[in-house]
Amino acid sequence: MKKRSQKTRFLVRWSSVALLVILITGLLKWNFTRTNSTTGADRTIQSLKRGAERGDAKAQYRLSLAYDKGAGVEADMAQSITWLRKAAGQGDAQAEFKLGNAYRFGRGVAQDDVEATMWFRKAADQGHAVAQCSLGVAYMVGQGVVSNEVEAVKWFRRSVEQGDILAQYNLGNAYTLGRGVAQDDEAAVKWFRKAADQGHALAQYNLGICYARGRGVDQDIRAAYGWFLLSAAGGDGDAPVFLESLEKLLSPSEKEAARSWMKAWKPAAVTE
Repeated sequence: MKKRSQKTRFLVRWSSVALLVILITGLLKWNFTRTNSTTGADRTIQSLKRGAERGDAKAQYRLSLAYDKGAGVEADMAQSITWLRKAAGQGDAQAEFKLGNAYRFGRGVAQDDVEATMWFRKAADQGHAVAQCSLGVAYMVGQGVVSNEVEAVKWFRRSVEQGDILAQYNLGNAYTLGRGVAQDDEAAVKWFRKAADQGHALAQYNLGICYARGRGVDQDIRAAYGWFLLSAAGGDGDAPVFLESLEKLLSPSEKEAARSWMKAWKPAAVTE
């Protein structure tokens, strides 16, 4: 079996589930009504503008999203950042996190890791789970802040308490590598499994590695094969290579059973 490494890169997310929900329920619905009522979208934008100009942070944030995505208005990144700054300046956690990401990726502003980390911290201090995970990564890799692995793990833990899937994966990597915590394969498996159960392809890959090698769990080639199948289906490019190696160790009935398990598999609810 070809020896391959676990994926131990610490990850951040561009947009949170919460942001996506806001777009779907609050902004993108305008696209469905535009053919029948352009004035309805116009009225919504005008209402947002009035609220934003009065200083309503939520309206400022939603107006920023509208300009960002071109939902109901012409896309205008400068306007998006202007309203995002206003909302973030009033302490809106979603806006703080999104402004942090703008600086992290240089979207609409000059890329600046120090500024990004500052805004992540503001949102994280308010309990924003994704910002907490992003702040943890900043501390882990020394991005915009002096590297501090113990501090990184502290923020990963706060994020996983709210069920953040990426923080679960990152915490699994911390235990795998012994960064910020004592190296502990069983703890790594625990956190990879939580993320894998929710459909995180890289966590599924790493869980497959753990089963294939017997790291933190009893060696089980059939279980490893099943997790690699899920990871490959989720888009991981390395899982198929491992699948090819494991297929030689399994009988046709074992491989078929694993494929049936994969087809029946459903992602679990968010868990701590």
